[in-house]
Amino acid sequence: MLGISLAVLVMATTTAQTAEKTVKKEAMAKAGHEMHHEKAKEHAEAIVKGTSKTKEEHKKHAEAAGKHLAEAKMAHQDLKKAIPAKHEAAAKVHHEAMMKHHADAEKHHAALTTELKAEKHDVAKVKEHAKKMHGSVIAAEKEHKMLKEKIKK
Repeated sequence: MLGISLAVLVMATTTAQTAEKTVKKEAMAKAGHEMHHEKAKEHAEAIVKGTSKTKEEHKKHAEAAGKHLAEAKMAHQDLKKAIPAKHEAAAKVHHEAMMKHHADAEKHHAALTTELKAEKHDVAKVKEHAKKMHGSVIAAEKEHKMLKEKIKK
């Protein structure tokens, strides 16, 4: 009898710990996703608004924006895994939209870095690619917010 009670207690404790880890993982993924979006936007915006003036400064901001975009994508995958089963169907549309916006942002980041590799880069093109990247990150952010609202319900 004591063995059965102990087994039930261990199973209940393990279940509670697993649920707590899932909640923590989901919260960390959400925070990481939002923070990396914000940082990617800041670096792209530095190029667009002219805060970054030299080619070397543009390269540093482009590199940092790309790094944060990659981190946001990884955080998105963690977030996707942490969504409770009851919300998976509702979340699917938002996940697909976020993936599309991240892919668009990556495409613009690649064009931005390619332009910056040119010996004589076109500043207008650099700013345009940074602006489009910024817009794609904003769109992904909006999807993320809509997903959070849908999950709250």
